[in-house]
Amino acid sequence: MNYKILSTLVLLAGWSLSGIAQASMEDGQQPVVVSQQPTHVAEHAQKSSLRIGKEKQEHTTAAQRLYQRQVKQVGSTNIAARVQAQESKQVRSSERPRTKTPVRPSNTTGKYSFGGVDLPDDYKSMSIFGRPQATQQQASNLIRAVNPRPKLNCSVEEIVRFYWLEAGKVGLRPDIALAQALVETGYFAYGGEVKPDQNNFCGLGTTGKGVPGASFKTPQLGVRAHLQHLLAYATVAVAAPDLVDPRYELARDIRLRKGKIDTWYGLNGTWATGSHYAEKIMAAYQNMLTQADASGIVQPSKPFDPNTLDKHERKRYEKLIKERSKLEKKLAKEEVKRSKLDASYQKKLQKQLAKEKALREQIAELLREEEAMKR
Repeated sequence: MNYKILSTLVLLAGWSLSGIAQASMEDGQQPVVVSQQPTHVAEHAQKSSLRIGKEKQEHTTAAQRLYQRQVKQVGSTNIAARVQAQESKQVRSSERPRTKTPVRPSNTTGKYSFGGVDLPDDYKSMSIFGRPQATQQQASNLIRAVNPRPKLNCSVEEIVRFYWLEAGKVGLRPDIALAQALVETGYFAYGGEVKPDQNNFCGLGTTGKGVPGASFKTPQLGVRAHLQHLLAYATVAVAAPDLVDPRYELARDIRLRKGKIDTWYGLNGTWATGSHYAEKIMAAYQNMLTQADASGIVQPSKPFDPNTLDKHERKRYEKLIKERSKLEKKLAKEEVKRSKLDASYQKKLQKQLAKEKALREQIAELLREEEAMKR
């Protein structure tokens, strides 16, 4: 009974509200929406809105303080542009390759110098061939001055004598070849892949990554291999009968394709990949010239100047230079001929060798005359 009465009252209330809303719409008024949310839900929403607003305000204040600090540090209001410029500058500087110390003219002498040592004026054109300017005593003194305990399988005097002996056979500069060995071995201190018992004085066959390179039974054979490898760079001749250089043919074939190298400066980037390789050799050679010889006299390192000769002697000296240049060109042609001869033609080969020997003797005689004039 009570249930029926309650249902009737709810139905009557619904009809009343519907009538009121319809009347309001007919008059142009918006209907009244009665919120059905509980009171505590509305209060929670209001508190959340206030909290979010407060957090936004605090965040904005912190961002303004950070911005002001950056302005003070950088000194500009355009923070983003300045930071981006600084970052790009750092990237460019890190990507830029490091340049090594160049060979510069000395402030005091005006000469080119490397490592504080003045280089010869003509060091870029100095030939691999020729007679020594330094003495054996000077070479021995330099080795002992830099490394009192060289790791050699012979005495210092013997290794120097081997260079003078073997270089004299093929017409190479023994003093500068020894200077190259000093650069390669760290004045016979070693410390790299090559070990002292290998008698390898020029890094033959050493390609890095733990590869020790070639080994030779005696120090003299190691010196011979070094000089033969220089010959493979400087000539196109076939291998000598006493060949001990295991990489002679390989080096010779490369030079036949790319052109021979007969100056010490030409070894830059060819014999060794590092820059200033020839300059290191020349610096060691110049230090050798400053050592005292057996008589206690220090040899002058000043290069010979033909202008110091009188008119008659200078003419003769220039004539010697031209004649020697012609003979060297002729010798190069003969070496090319020999390289084309088959090994079976022994008689022709012997004749060719005899021709080349005669030319070398003539060149050596001219060199002796030139040296005599320089003194």
